[in-house]
Amino acid sequence: MQITVDLPDELIRHFSRDRLTHEILEALVIQAYQSEKITHAEVDGLLIHPLGSLSNLFP
Repeated sequence: MQITVDLPDELIRHFSRDRLTHEILEALVIQAYQSEKITHAEVDGLLIHPLGSLSNLFP
């Protein structure tokens, strides 16, 4: 699915434009995992570079 989102320039300037799509996907996947909508296995399947241990991402 392709989604178009308008993001404020103030937010965008904090990210690499070359990696923005990946960073948005990564943030969405992490949020879905934190809210227990997806499993660790699904996280690994959704990300280009699987995160391995997720324990280092969450306090």
